[in-house]
Amino acid sequence: MKRFRWKWLIPIGILLGLFVVDSFGSERDVLADLEIEFVVRDSYANLPVPNAKIEIVAAPGCCGEPVEDGPKKLEVQTSEDGRLSLHCSTKVYIFRSGLGIRKSYFVTLPDWKYDLTAVGYQSNTLNQTDTPQNQFLVKQIDETHCRMIIYLSLRKKPAAETLF
Repeated sequence: MKRFRWKWLIPIGILLGLFVVDSFGSERDVLADLEIEFVVRDSYANLPVPNAKIEIVAAPGCCGEPVEDGPKKLEVQTSEDGRLSLHCSTKVYIFRSGLGIRKSYFVTLPDWKYDLTAVGYQSNTLNQTDTPQNQFLVKQIDETHCRMIIYLSLRKKPAAETLF
């Protein structure tokens, strides 16, 4: 009769113990600087659209502004290379696992609604920064700095038809 060997249970027990220890972690929230960069391109030629105008309406209480001030309106313009950077303060929730193996973070995005217009292009309206898709665009630089790049495209207006 063969004797049952229990030695293989020791490594499994150690791995299971490490998994349990790692599942307990610490979480905290910090105030961070969020840089939002808009990159505006021509949808057909993929060239920068210079001097595109972005009209932003920020929700009350967004980016550290007092709620009593109401919605904040801002009109900004891209540079010659079709780029524009704006800074905003926001909360970042950081979770570290018990052994430090995993680290994840969640950034509270500002509630901005914006319209995009440029001379010779069709307007691009009803855009919003606080969407689940934009969460994947946020990159954490360090604990107090994050960066998000939003790529926008504009279509040229159709040429006017000539009547004979």
